[in-house]
Amino acid sequence: MTIEKNDTIIEKNDQILDISELDPVTTDLEAPVPKARKECIDEICNNFSSSFRYSAIKFWRIGYIISELQKRGEKNVVEELMDKEGYEKRYIQYTMAVYKVMPDPEEVKKLCVKGMRWTHFRHLASIKQPEDRKQISDKVLDGSLDPIDVPTAVQNLKQSKAPPTKPITITPAAFVEKFTAAVTFLENELNALEIDYENMMNLAADEDKTSSADFDRFKAAAKDAKQTLDRVSTKLKFVAERLYKDVLEEEDD
Repeated sequence: MTIEKNDTIIEKNDQILDISELDPVTTDLEAPVPKARKECIDEICNNFSSSFRYSAIKFWRIGYIISELQKRGEKNVVEELMDKEGYEKRYIQYTMAVYKVMPDPEEVKKLCVKGMRWTHFRHLASIKQPEDRKQISDKVLDGSLDPIDVPTAVQNLKQSKAPPTKPITITPAAFVEKFTAAVTFLENELNALEIDYENMMNLAADEDKTSSADFDRFKAAAKDAKQTLDRVSTKLKFVAERLYKDVLEEEDD
C-alpha cells in the first residue's frame, strides 16, 4: 500500500506514524493557553506523563505554556511544578530552553516529521547562535542529515567554533615556584586547622562555655575542612611524584 506523505505523516524505522492521531491540544501547538492557572498546570502534567511517542511536540508545548504564564505575570510556575508535582527543574528548563530558541511551531512540526526526537531538539537548542542552529536544522529538513546524527553535528559545530587552546607559556622554574607555594599554603592551612581543633577540644572540656550543639557543629565543619585539605594534599602529592619521576627520567637521558 502506498501512503502519500504530508505534514502529519512520520515515517521512521519502517513505521508510519500520524501526528493527527494526537489530541487537539498537542496537535495544535499554538492552541490558546487556558486562562486558569490550574488548567495550564494540568495540561503540563498531562504532557509530561503521557506517552513519549510524541514527546518533542508535547514538551515544546510545555515550554510554550510556561512562557505564556510568565508573560501574564504568573509567579513561581517552575517552583510549583517542582514542589507540588515533583518534576525535576532541569527537565522543566529544557522545555523552556527549546521553546525560547525555537518558538515557531511549524518548524517544530516539520522537524518532527523528519524524525527529530526530544533529545535532538535539546542538543539543537544548546547552540547559541541562531545561524548555526539553522544550519543544522536545514540539513535535517533537506534530508542531508539524519536526526540521529544531530548530537554529533552539534558537538562538531561547537568544537569548530571553540577558541584555539592557548599554548603553555609557563617555564619549568615558574611552575615549580607556584607548586612550592601551593604546598606551603596547604601545610599552613593544615597546621592552623590542627591548632583550632585543639583549642576547641580544650574549650569543649568546659561545659559551661560551650554547648553540645556548638561543639557538634564545629566537629562537622572541621571534618569537612580536613577532608577537603586531604583531597588537595593527595592531588599535590600525585603531581609531586610525577614531577620527581620526570626529573629522574630526564637525568637518565
